[in-house]
Amino acid sequence: MTDTIKRLRLPLLWVIAAGVAVFEVFAALRRPTYDRLADLHVYIGSVQSLLHGHSLYDYTAANGDPFTYPPFAGILLLPTALLPEPAVRVIWSAAVITAILLLAQVVVRAVRQQNPAVELPLPAVLVLMLLSSPGSSDIRFGQISVFLVLIVLVDCMGMLPTRLAGTGVGIAAAVKLTPLVFLPYLWISGRRRAAYMCLAAFTIATLLALVILPSDSRRFWLIELENTRRIGDLSLGGNQSINGTLLRLGLDGQARTIMWLSLGVAVAIAGLVGARYAATNGRLLSAACTVGAVSIAVSPVSWTHHQFWTVIACAAIVTNGTRAAIVTAALLCTVMTVSFISLGEELAQPFSFLVVNVRAIAAVAAACALGYLPVHSSLEKDKSIRLPGARHAALKR
Repeated sequence: MTDTIKRLRLPLLWVIAAGVAVFEVFAALRRPTYDRLADLHVYIGSVQSLLHGHSLYDYTAANGDPFTYPPFAGILLLPTALLPEPAVRVIWSAAVITAILLLAQVVVRAVRQQNPAVELPLPAVLVLMLLSSPGSSDIRFGQISVFLVLIVLVDCMGMLPTRLAGTGVGIAAAVKLTPLVFLPYLWISGRRRAAYMCLAAFTIATLLALVILPSDSRRFWLIELENTRRIGDLSLGGNQSINGTLLRLGLDGQARTIMWLSLGVAVAIAGLVGARYAATNGRLLSAACTVGAVSIAVSPVSWTHHQFWTVIACAAIVTNGTRAAIVTAALLCTVMTVSFISLGEELAQPFSFLVVNVRAIAAVAAACALGYLPVHSSLEKDKSIRLPGARHAALKR
């Protein structure tokens, strides 16, 4: 009976993963029309506006959301205007699920590279990502974030051909500026050619957008980039960045700006130094997650769907190879899955503030500490960590 259970464990996990994926997509597609893949609706409306001779940045959805990405993103999103929106919703949802699956595969492979003694079952990692708040948010809103995280992680893990190393980060940054924080990481970690390629890819993509959409390019870089009001109310609990936390503290004006910049610079320096330390010691997953956590912490806005890096950090923590690491990763998984924002609103101060901002605190902690977390090849007296459902396949390098 025990052997039968062991044989069925992995297929059962795949069934659970498929069920969660179907449920998430069905729930997203069944939401009221005004709230059905709302961000995808903005993408489609903006590129349709562009095709009708207007600007990407003229369009505003019924809920007040405008297009906030660089013009290069608008060019890439043009195909979404070629089909009826209901069809695009289905195709986009399938693409998001596929991207999350690929991201889970990359994470499992990265864990094995970082510590061969640790094996994570792919369907379990997939379930975690689907149930996490960033995963659910990407599916619900039809977001682009998971695609960018996948491209950046593949690049940072050295999974692109050598001659293309760095281009993934550069293209992702041309779509959304946040991945630019990986440029100095590539440089200080010794991947100088990749850093040059990153800068070249970003520059070429941006110049291409300037040639194709000159008016929109000027408008974005000279006007819209500084207009943070277009992004929404940055004091909302969904914004789990240092800036959002300070706004919820009631700070504003010059005092908040000075504190945000000071804390942001400190976290960025600590994170980049830690990422360099991890990368030079062969811990590329920890290094990438550290820089990703920096991007969440220091960005003016880090909505829930931006926070995939904190979820992936759970896997990086597990590679430490100790029971304490597993407990820490489990707690972080809980933080990234449970709706602490709504929970915190029901608690008394100061607990309410800590709970509401727990994901921002987690991002700062990951940025400052993850890069220095060592890797152990054994778990106390056990020879290795093999979580339920993990395949005991040999590591292929």
